[in-house]
Amino acid sequence: MSQESLQVLKMLSEGKITVDDANRLLRALDGDAAPSASAHDGTVTPQERRVERQDPFFAGLTSKQLVELRIHGVTPDYVRAMRAVGYTNISPTQLISMRIHGVEPAYVQAMRADGYPELAPEQLIELSMHGIGPGMAGLFESLEQRKPTVRELIEMGMHGVTAEYVREMHEAGFGNLSAHQLTKMNMHGVNAHFVRQMAEAGLGELTPDELIEMRIHGVDPAYIREMQSLDVVS
Repeated sequence: MSQESLQVLKMLSEGKITVDDANRLLRALDGDAAPSASAHDGTVTPQERRVERQDPFFAGLTSKQLVELRIHGVTPDYVRAMRAVGYTNISPTQLISMRIHGVEPAYVQAMRADGYPELAPEQLIELSMHGIGPGMAGLFESLEQRKPTVRELIEMGMHGVTAEYVREMHEAGFGNLSAHQLTKMNMHGVNAHFVRQMAEAGLGELTPDELIEMRIHGVDPAYIREMQSLDVVS
């Protein structure tokens, strides 16, 4: 590829010209007056001409990918920073997804400090997407509970289990719940307030499954008091 063509693609990546402008310039440089093919018919268009760089990351990068990287804020500094924390062989698509979902080098390092040293790009993206930040694993360890797996962390995030919820359930007497149990209880609306209400109703110590079943079927303090008034429940 000529120096002039590289300059056109550089201008495109910097947002100085549009894709259409780049197409026209590349056709002129290549002496190709034929109209470009549709982007949807499988033909490689001028905007998808490959950029040649010494850096392996750019070895197969197209101008279209450069535009997408630029749009989503994947800067050279971001690429270098992610490489510095060990992500040296990730695709443009992965970089874009990581950038969109807030996966920054500091996030990677904090998750490592929490005991998750070998997270794949997709795992980092899912964790960040679902609001699982550094500190969740450390919280479990401080409560002397088993540290969740990555899959469990993602499931917790998907179902809205927060660090605050974990602490509240611990204070309510459920200090040895697994990540799966916490997720299931939270999904069905069993929170610390409900646990205390059931205890105050005189039902004694209830298991997670019993609390979930009562919640699902609408057994609340009002219902219990009404039944107690009939001497049905002692």
